[in-house]
Amino acid sequence: MGAGKTHFARAFIRARQGDAAEDVPSPTFTLVQTYDDPMGTQIWHADLYRLTDPSELTELGLDEAMEDAICLIEWPDRLERVPPGAIIIAIGGDPDPDLRRIDMAFPGADRLTARATFVVAAGHGDARVLPLAGDASARRYFRLPGVGVLMDDPSGSVGPFLTMTDWLRGRGFGAPRVLAQDADQGFLLLEDLGDDLVARVLADRPDLGPQIHDRITDLLVDLHRQPVPAFVAPLDGPAMGDLAALFVDYYPGADLPDLATLITDLHDRLCGDLPPRHQPARFPCREPGLARRRAPGSAGLSGRGGRAPGL
Repeated sequence: MGAGKTHFARAFIRARQGDAAEDVPSPTFTLVQTYDDPMGTQIWHADLYRLTDPSELTELGLDEAMEDAICLIEWPDRLERVPPGAIIIAIGGDPDPDLRRIDMAFPGADRLTARATFVVAAGHGDARVLPLAGDASARRYFRLPGVGVLMDDPSGSVGPFLTMTDWLRGRGFGAPRVLAQDADQGFLLLEDLGDDLVARVLADRPDLGPQIHDRITDLLVDLHRQPVPAFVAPLDGPAMGDLAALFVDYYPGADLPDLATLITDLHDRLCGDLPPRHQPARFPCREPGLARRRAPGSAGLSGRGGRAPGL
């Protein structure tokens, strides 16, 4: 009693609702309160302390709500059984009466805690954290409105990302500014390049097509003039074969066991006689004054006004 369960639920609901945040009273007497969620579902806040029998859940509609709504349930021990996959958060006392000890028991809890610690340490503990589409990697991305984009990369590739960013900016190319970093933990807070994808810009302003494509071409020409840095691996036949093999690994029914070998051989036949200066390299290609973000199955460019061309 009095540990802060309702306070936590209130903060959660208001964070989800953002500018549309409602009053969030305690459901101690009503047992259940419901709220609209601007992110596309409903939020049910239940306090089961006064529940006398689990069968009452049917009358409340909580059983059905658990199928597709976010359900915040205080005193879940009153349930007949905890739903599979439930996220358990235990709030307990602390010697300091102004603090609480929070224990979280669910997959990813340690990473979530580390992510929150990084955001707070960067001075943005009050910022909303909204998920963004990821790319074809282990990274996850979150937008902190008005602050930047949080990259969460547990794979250990933050170092190469920073190296490439420094290389680009050192040669006059554009790249997202790094606002805060903890490379050891795999966190970066980056400049937010927005959502003005080129496809959307051209849908509204088709007259900008020649200008945008000229800038893309100029960037690729300028990039090709640069000596390939030593830290960029060659995009040779085996590397191309490995990339093509991902299709077989991730698409059901792709019965192409020899695809990697076929692509490797094809690449070597086409590129084997090129001098090293013209061999392809694994540049993570993004475009001019425009920012490109990749997600599984999609790609786009975003216009960035007068910014320097960059990746």
